[in-house]
Amino acid sequence: AGTHLPFVGSRFHPVREALMRAYNDYVVDNVVDVENGVYASLVLPKRNPERALDELDRHGDHPGFVAAQNWYAPNRLWGDAKFDPIFERLAELDLPLCLHVGGVPRARYDLVEDSMETYPEYMVTNVGHQVLANVTNMVFTGVFERYPDLNVVLQEGGVNWIPYAAYRGDEVYQVGPEDVRYA
Repeated sequence: AGTHLPFVGSRFHPVREALMRAYNDYVVDNVVDVENGVYASLVLPKRNPERALDELDRHGDHPGFVAAQNWYAPNRLWGDAKFDPIFERLAELDLPLCLHVGGVPRARYDLVEDSMETYPEYMVTNVGHQVLANVTNMVFTGVFERYPDLNVVLQEGGVNWIPYAAYRGDEVYQVGPEDVRYA
C-alpha cells in the first residue's frame, strides 16, 4: 500500500503529506529490517518539493530505505526545474527515484485517458504516454546533464516506447537543437 500513498485522492495536500510522513515513520519503526534484508522505498510528496526535501532530510540516509518513490503522470512533468532540489538531494544520498504510473483518479489530469473506455486501451496507450512524456521532458530539459549521478527507475511503463522516443528525439533535435536546455 505504501507505494500508492502518493496517489491518495484527496485534494488537500496537507492531508496527503501527513499520510506520507506517517507512512514513512511507520516503515522505519515497523517494517525495514536491514539485518534480515528487508528494505523499502521512501514515499515523497510530489506536489510539494519542500516537503519532499523534508522527508529526504528526515529519512533519506536511513539504511532501510533504498529508493525514493513517486509517480509519473502527464501533469507536473519531472523535468520542471522545481524538482531540481529533489534530484540534487537524491544524487547526494545515492538514492534512485522510482517512478510508477500515476494513480487513480488520473483522468482529471489527462483528457486522453478521460476518453478511454477499456482497461486494454489504457494499458496500451496511456501508461506508455505517461512514461514517454516524463522521460522525454527530463532528457530535453537537461535533468540528466545537471544531475549525472541521478538514477531513475521506471516501474511498469513498458519498454516499447524507447525505440520510438530515441528515433523521434534524434529526428526532432536535428531540426531545433537550440531549444534543448542543458545545465
